[in-house]
Formats: sequence, C-alpha cells, structure tokens
Amino acid sequence: MTTSRVSRPQRYWRQFISSVAALTLAGSLAACSVPSIAPSSTDTSTDTSTDTSSGTASTATAEATTGATPAATGTDSVAGTGASAENTAAVSEAAAAFKATLTEDQIAVLSFDYADTAAKSNWSNLPEGLVERSGVTMGELTEEQRTAALALLQAMLSDEGYEQVLETMAADDVLASGSLSGGMGPQLDWSSDNYFFAFFGDPTADSRFMIQFGGHHLALNIDYSDGAVTMTPEFVGIEPQTWTDASGTTMEPLAALKDAVFAVLDSLGAEESAASELAQIYDDVVMGAGADDDAFPEDGGVLVSDLTQDQQDLVTAAIEEWVGDIDETVAAEIVASYVDAYDETYIAWSGSTDSGSEDAYFRISGPAVWIEYVHQSGIGGSDIHLHTVYRDKTSAYGA
Repeated sequence: MTTSRVSRPQRYWRQFISSVAALTLAGSLAACSVPSIAPSSTDTSTDTSTDTSSGTASTATAEATTGATPAATGTDSVAGTGASAENTAAVSEAAAAFKATLTEDQIAVLSFDYADTAAKSNWSNLPEGLVERSGVTMGELTEEQRTAALALLQAMLSDEGYEQVLETMAADDVLASGSLSGGMGPQLDWSSDNYFFAFFGDPTADSRFMIQFGGHHLALNIDYSDGAVTMTPEFVGIEPQTWTDASGTTMEPLAALKDAVFAVLDSLGAEESAASELAQIYDDVVMGAGADDDAFPEDGGVLVSDLTQDQQDLVTAAIEEWVGDIDETVAAEIVASYVDAYDETYIAWSGSTDSGSEDAYFRISGPAVWIEYVHQSGIGGSDIHLHTVYRDKTSAYGA
C-alpha cells in the first residue's frame, strides 16, 4: 500500500476569489491519518552529520544580489482579515491549553520576549546534535502535554501541513534506526523527540505573538499580529524521500511538493527553459538558516506573466505547496497576493531539470514571495534528499 500527501490544487486561490470560508479546525488527533509519534528515549550520542544549512555556489560566476525592498504586494495586504483573526483566536486558545499543561520550569524555557530577534533566528535545518535550539522539546513532554502540543500544531496548520510535519518527524526516526545506512543512524542525534516549541510574546488573541516549531529539516515561524497571520521563514526538507513504515505503507511526505516543482519545469518549452536557466550552480538553498540579514539574489529567469495560463496555474500550485501548510483560508489570501504580482515574479532553475538528478535547483522570486527547492546528496543512506525554503521579502517573523 502506498500513501502520499494529496497535491493542493487551485482550491486556495479559487476559495479566495469566491469567498473566505469559515475557519474549520482539524479533527481530533485520533482521527488523523498519520499516527501520533510516541515518545522515545533521548539519544545522547555524538552527531557527526555533514548536512549543510546555507547555500554555496560551485561555479566561478557569482550572481548579483540586491537587498529585499518591502513592496506593496505581499502578506501585508491581508492584515486583519476575518480569516486571519479567526485563525489567531483558535491558535491562541490551543496555545493556552498547551501552556496550561506545562510546569513553571517548562514555561520559562518555552517563553521569550516578542522582540527577542536573536532567539527567533535561532532555527536550523541541521540535526539537534549540531545546533542549540530555543524552547521545549517534544521528547520531554508527558503524554498529556504531547497531546496538547499536537493539538496546537493542528490549529496552526492545514490538514496537509499537519501531516507533513508529523511525517517529517517520523523520517528522523527512520534515519535514527540506521536502516538506510547500515547502522550509521544510532551514531547521530536524529529523533522525532528533538523538535522544539518556542513562544515569542503572550499567545492571546488580542496581543502580538509568534510560535516557532522545528527540528531537523523543519522550521516553522508563524506570527500572529493585529489579526494578521504570516509564516516565514519556513524551511521544509526530508530524508529519506520515501520509506515503508511498520504497517507496510509507503510514506512520501514531500511527493506532492516535488511533483509540483517538476510539473512547472516540465511545462517549459526549449526557449523558456533556456531563458530561465541560471548560470550559477547551487548545492543548497541560498536564503536558509542564518540568512535573515542577507540580501536576496537578484531576480533572474522567466516572468511568470509571460507563461501561458496553464503554466501560471502550475506555478500557483507550486506556491501552494509551501503557503498551504498554514490554515487554508489564511493561505488563500497570501497566495492571491502573490498571484497578483506575477508580472514581477520570476521562475528559474539551475543544474538540472531532472527530478532524479542530485544537481536540481528551482526558485520562484517576486516582490514578496521567495521559494527555493534543491536536491542534496543523501546523508543518512538515501541517494538524494530535499531542502526547501519559503520566505516573504516583506514579512520576516511578522515584521
């Protein structure tokens, strides 16, 4: 039996055009199609991973960079809408319920000032053994606390986004088992326990706050301010890309995302493909962890508005694979703002357009949206694993 996350069609964009639906919270944890990840013992082994967290260029030709200038188009345009306000209220309620289960010591570790930019930027895609993250770990939670933590994630995310998070955490347990690497896993600090929650500000519906959740190959930074919801920067990656769980089910957490990227690339004609190729070769995302203060690379490639409508729809579907990780109605508004800027938005690729190539790199860059997708060589025994990052040039950590 095989399962993978269902591709997000154009429903967010169409939903925004027609109407903003009322907020619907996810079902109970027991009804979720992805089982809860059970607590496991803490791995205290030394991590020797060589996974990377920032992009490097391997060609001599350097791409020009330019600072990110706030634009009128972007998530700022959806501030204070009914959908965002309803989602903020739901998240605030779930955050309070989670916090109520914690001890005073845990709350002290969980909580940061909203203005603590150093702690906000302390996320990484690296395994826990290589970095010190902010907040409370899933591994230290009791069953009651863990249930409340997962309920908070459900309130923050769409159904697909929630599944993706659980499956990303499960992938770390596959790496830890050593089943892909002939025993290498136990030497490394991979574990679904090593994912962290941090609160910035007081998570109440009438105050400004941000919730951070992340670990290996995952970073969520979702901000709730004045009724507006923003979610960047977001890092999503996976290794292994696919595996078979104990029930015989094949898991492919980022299959729909990968398919959406290569659907865009496969739609390009020869001239479009040549025009959208970048001279520089990338072995990782450029605007990943530690790049908050870096200038965004200069736009290059092909304007989305110069593509056919069918091709533009494919670009929209690709964007939805990232933006659609948060509440559906909020995502619809954000995607719509990016679509409105297609006459200033570019797609580009580098290295290879082959979905099986280790050299594949793809980006979407507009006045606000910035998405990168790249293949890396496997670390834990798989051939290729994925790194991606989504940023909004007008809104980092809600600012």
